[in-house]
Amino acid sequence: MNGSYVNNYAEALFELSCEQDCLEQTFGELGALAEVFRLNPDLVKFFNLPTVEWQEKEQVIKETLKDRLSVLTYNFLSVVALKGRSGGFCEIYSAFKELYNKKMNILEVTVSTSEPLSERLREKLTQKLCLVSGKTIKLNEKTDKSILGGIVLSYNNTVLSGSIKDRLDKLKAQIDSIVV
Repeated sequence: MNGSYVNNYAEALFELSCEQDCLEQTFGELGALAEVFRLNPDLVKFFNLPTVEWQEKEQVIKETLKDRLSVLTYNFLSVVALKGRSGGFCEIYSAFKELYNKKMNILEVTVSTSEPLSERLREKLTQKLCLVSGKTIKLNEKTDKSILGGIVLSYNNTVLSGSIKDRLDKLKAQIDSIVV
């Protein structure tokens, strides 16, 4: 995908949403639409087919989404479909989400553990990350049995690993470097 059109679309919609004081609503609607596109790749293909007339695409959008979306999001989706950019909708949403998170001072952190976090640990981790970062924390939890135990945090291209697997891998590397 061409990153420039993705960012241009995301920035334009973000600015309009801020101007029209509907940022929260637009963000929610885009997230829901991104999930629909992610779960229905045939829908994306339909909107990108050059053999399907624009009127037919517009009719599908109108019949399925007109009453479920704000005017701004509905019109945005129509433009994306008209321009044949539906294949990049999830990327547009991701770029919009980055702008949203920056404006709202939100840091998304992915937490990987071998077992689901307890409510108490989730709260303590969120509080600590909030204190350290000065941002509102949104935790995305993943369970990964391969890390054996401990925790792996990832955010903004940074990975902090306190997993048992990582420690064992480092120990193995040290042993391998010593043994001839």
